[in-house]
Amino acid sequence: MTFTSLRRQYPRFIYDSYQTELTEVGLKITHHFIVEPEIEFHPTVTIEGVTQKQWEAIPQELRDSWVFHLGLAEIPSYWKATASPEIVIKAGYLNPDQIAWWHNLLMKGMGEYFYINQIDFTQDNFVSWSVTTPESSLPTTLAYPSTTSDYLIPVGGGKDSTLTLCLFDQNQLDYDAFLLNPTPAMEQISQISHPQRAIIARRIIDPQLLELNKKGYLNGHTPFSAYLGFLSRFAGFIFGNQSIAISNERSSNEGNVLFHQHTINHQYSKTYEFEQGFDQYLKKNQLISPQQTAPAYFSLLRPLYELQISQLFMNCPQFDQYATSFRSCNKGQKTNSWCGKCSKCLFAFITFYPFLTTEKITQIFGQNLFENADLLDEALALLGKTETKPFDCVGTHEESTAAFFLCIEKHQNEGTKLPTLLQLVWDQVLSKQHSLEERADNILHSWDQNHQLPGRIRELIKNAIKNLKKNN
Repeated sequence: MTFTSLRRQYPRFIYDSYQTELTEVGLKITHHFIVEPEIEFHPTVTIEGVTQKQWEAIPQELRDSWVFHLGLAEIPSYWKATASPEIVIKAGYLNPDQIAWWHNLLMKGMGEYFYINQIDFTQDNFVSWSVTTPESSLPTTLAYPSTTSDYLIPVGGGKDSTLTLCLFDQNQLDYDAFLLNPTPAMEQISQISHPQRAIIARRIIDPQLLELNKKGYLNGHTPFSAYLGFLSRFAGFIFGNQSIAISNERSSNEGNVLFHQHTINHQYSKTYEFEQGFDQYLKKNQLISPQQTAPAYFSLLRPLYELQISQLFMNCPQFDQYATSFRSCNKGQKTNSWCGKCSKCLFAFITFYPFLTTEKITQIFGQNLFENADLLDEALALLGKTETKPFDCVGTHEESTAAFFLCIEKHQNEGTKLPTLLQLVWDQVLSKQHSLEERADNILHSWDQNHQLPGRIRELIKNAIKNLKKNN
């Protein structure tokens, strides 16, 4: 299967329709996609606990608009199999501005997919969009559901969302937790923290997609965080949450590689650019009340680097409980473990290592990753010494440089010998660098003004940082 042959064989990807059903479990949504001439996909997602009363309290036009948009967010996951040159929208109406927004998400959110499959996405007429439904818009006056809780926090099982939960608990703010396809780490973290309720959704990928992947159809990373954004905001809309408080950091704004003169960013749908655009899209297109003054979607950790987040996380009163539960390794999700071999494991390790005893960090990760010289390639990639930054949720090159330096400085202060991997990093990279102490200090004391934090949430974060400085 080649990109060219698949596009020739499958010229049109059609978002055909959707359906909803209230079951004993909750609200089940099925989206229907057709890839002409013979492929069909029917993915489902169920938001548990939705009652008939809650569902019918939402005007029919709003229900339809939300379910329709959730299907739009599913398109990249299925379009990627064939990269069809035309996307046809039959399930609902999109105006030109909306099409432009979704096209931008497809182009930037699928960047890693284009790079891995060596697809020139800049060619003329690479993807065209057409809408076959008659023009329509929501009524100017709509009865939006009332707000019963300010915040809904998506829980991913890693350190970032766990810190968000911890900070809300510390400041006694009411919130609900949102878990999509809960892993053991998500469940344990939700039990340690104190949400008013946990809202659970279960998404089922159409098995047909997995079969096509086995046959050699195209595969690759999609902007999953955008789908999670729509799904969590939709769930919050139903259950009465005013804002979604996500846990993305400023590090996600840095790209991974330049490809066809465009910056490819594995984490595009976690960037500040997407966060802002998504919040504006929701309000402009009346998916939430245009009168809502609070952000519909914002990241609590946006001003901070990952290195700062790890430091704050360790300052949580319940850190020892969380330490045995959180998992930031994608490869180890199914086994609820740290694989100890990927760039994400190594990056998480170097952000904690300067601030914990060797015994404690070895207990958390199950091993001392600095004893493994085979991780040198991952270390060099984190430090910007390879063509691409790892396609994973890791920090910036400068941040990794600062983290490795702090790890080395820790041994120098203790008068202990550098472990194997740290010695290699020092010899091959950091010994040739300059102003390392100043650069690390700049990272640890940084605050990015590009954020959408509401006033009291901004103060919450700043106070946590002040307390951290006092304790150290």
